[in-house]
Amino acid sequence: MEIQLSAKFIDEYMNECPPIYALVYIYGLRKASENAEKMPTAEFADHFRITDTDVINAWKYWQRKGLIIADISDKETPTIKFLPLNNLNNAKTAETIKTAEIPENQPKISNVIQLHIEPETAKTEPPTYTPEELTYLVENNPNIKQLHDHAQQTFPQNITYIEMAIIYKFYDWYRLPIDVIIYLLTFCAEHDKTDLRYIEKIAQDWSENNIISVNAAQEHVLLFEHNYMSIMKAFGKRKAPAKLQKKFIDTWLIDWQMPLNLVLEAWDRAALETAEKLNFRYVNGIIGKWYKAGIKSLEDLANMDNNWSKLDDTQKAEKISRPNKRPKKYIEFDTHQIDYDEITRHQLEVDRQMFVGG
Repeated sequence: MEIQLSAKFIDEYMNECPPIYALVYIYGLRKASENAEKMPTAEFADHFRITDTDVINAWKYWQRKGLIIADISDKETPTIKFLPLNNLNNAKTAETIKTAEIPENQPKISNVIQLHIEPETAKTEPPTYTPEELTYLVENNPNIKQLHDHAQQTFPQNITYIEMAIIYKFYDWYRLPIDVIIYLLTFCAEHDKTDLRYIEKIAQDWSENNIISVNAAQEHVLLFEHNYMSIMKAFGKRKAPAKLQKKFIDTWLIDWQMPLNLVLEAWDRAALETAEKLNFRYVNGIIGKWYKAGIKSLEDLANMDNNWSKLDDTQKAEKISRPNKRPKKYIEFDTHQIDYDEITRHQLEVDRQMFVGG
């Protein structure tokens, strides 16, 4: 089925609105083309993996812009009428329509709303959530309640407000589906990883790698475990990494996002440099230098090596020696220019202030 999307909407409205709001508007047009005015909120939320609040806020936004007339007294199935974009009085018309407001005694998800109304903030930093907002979400959103209940059952300690805010961020900020988040929490708990800051790093990695299904997550986990064992085999070990060894590997693969081939290259170079000192700390020093230099691939490393080879012996020696730039521990004074009386008066004043406390 084809729908008519105005060029004016694309040129004047789409470039200013939050992307989610544009999707809600276009999907609403599709339903309106089927002569539907009732827009089920849950259908929109499920289709785009967003919250019910996002959908309602989108309708409020487009009503303020004068593109629709919205009756959201029934938030589960609001009535939406689309207006012609060439009508300059649309905004005034929409303002005359009375819409139901959230009762004063009902918690308002102000921060969540603010997040989506200001796209420049949403692009640069994650949102923050108040305890009232999270309580409202757990009590009124079945998906979030499912996440909360699963976390309570999975982790030994009671889930705090801060921890629940991190879990909700997986859904709201990283846009991971509910079943993927549940799999992530379960997997980490089974591997004795219950620090949610650590789990958040994995959630971010999955989001960046578009892991949006349980099957994809399972394949990603198998690959990650394969990387662990590949590194251990490079060190001549045939068993799972010990706690400290795993900490090093997590730093390389998760925190620094180093690919496996680059980690193994660091091991090879360490083995060539010194067999006696070959250990995780030594390899970590090599990888740490590459991380600080912005090396993210074997190609980056080859370019760095090439640049190094172009330096003459003097330039190389200067880079290796790294002369000490720390300031001297003392300063040489011309004793003929020192006013000892002034120094004495200053010291007496300092001593007086320390004694009287002022």
